[in-house]
Amino acid sequence: IAGNSSRPLGFGYLEVPGVSAATAYVSPGFPFNCDFLPPGVVAKAPGAGSEVAEAFVIAHANMDEAQKTAKDYRTYLNLNGTDFAQKTVAKQRIVWWARDPHQGRVICTQHGTLVIGVVRAQSYDQGEKILDAIVKKSGDKSK
Repeated sequence: IAGNSSRPLGFGYLEVPGVSAATAYVSPGFPFNCDFLPPGVVAKAPGAGSEVAEAFVIAHANMDEAQKTAKDYRTYLNLNGTDFAQKTVAKQRIVWWARDPHQGRVICTQHGTLVIGVVRAQSYDQGEKILDAIVKKSGDKSK
């Protein structure tokens, strides 16, 4: 997990409205039992409208690794989920979502070297508000 010796990068990015940053932890093994996802930082996201909703940030060493994780997760949700869809935000970032049989509603995006998402959100709109807050907190990675 990319970061410094004290805390991985994602901890600071989860300090946004809608996420209970005090509940943040490094995922043991593979997040959400997806063996293709590298470990990341996960926290409860009551702002997504559900007590069990969780926001996650998976930081990568470089853009290629982040793109691979994002592609693998998109493919997984497209093949295993229902109602898969995606849209482009701000002409650069793609947000995708689906209802996964194991995770419930999932909304996710790649932003620079980060893969950011919310699982088990009550609605995609609530999950997207949290995604946008984390993207803003993490800064502009489009350059």
